[in-house]
Amino acid sequence: EHDKAVSDYTQYLLANKTNAQAFVWRGVSLNKLNKYNDALQDFNTAIAINPNSGECYYNRSLSYQGLGNTTQAQNDVQKAIQLGYTLPK
Repeated sequence: EHDKAVSDYTQYLLANKTNAQAFVWRGVSLNKLNKYNDALQDFNTAIAINPNSGECYYNRSLSYQGLGNTTQAQNDVQKAIQLGYTLPK
């Protein structure tokens, strides 16, 4: 129920604009809905709040991949690994 999740996270973020993890979770749901540009904005915000989160970079790579930007997707995967993120199998 990614539509509902996006709505719930949007409501939550109105009062909690500095919660990087909430931006990540909403971005993940947006990716699942193929709303890659919107997800990209959420991951960019999450990275601005928490620039050392490999999870943010990995999830942003999925948005870039969905948009067909494989170079940026690969760069973000490398950054995620560099920050210690373990890629899902």
